[in-house]
Amino acid sequence: MLHYYKLYWLNALKIHGRARRKEFWYPFLATLIIEIVASILNSVLPLPSLLTYTIATVFSIVNLVPSFTVTVRRFHDLDMTMKIPVILFVFSILADINDLIPSININLTFNNVINIILAIIFIVIVAAFFILGIFTLIVCCTRGNEQSNKYGINPKYVN
Repeated sequence: MLHYYKLYWLNALKIHGRARRKEFWYPFLATLIIEIVASILNSVLPLPSLLTYTIATVFSIVNLVPSFTVTVRRFHDLDMTMKIPVILFVFSILADINDLIPSININLTFNNVINIILAIIFIVIVAAFFILGIFTLIVCCTRGNEQSNKYGINPKYVN
């Protein structure tokens, strides 16, 4: 598992080529374990909330790039383009920016047409993000192509 987590960071800026399922899921598991341990330590140790929030935010932002590139390479393993990972990456960045900006109180009382249109657009965007996320999860669970494709040879058989 540590080998694949190391590859995750070494290939953080590499969008060309292919990635095996292990190259995607072991770093995902390692990141999840790190976040759980950090959460437990945060609840046990008397740390300032600003410090823990800052560390969690920085960790999340730093993990965006390698998770994006490994997702792109995972799509390449199935001979797919990087369009869907790019859309999800943009959604993730927008969600992170939204978390950093203080919340704005928007009055959605549906008393005028503009509020209704904004609510519908918001619902469509959230639904699209959810559907693309499920599709990406399915793609990342799927076995890669055995043969070489336009993105390279099968990484399973490369030493």
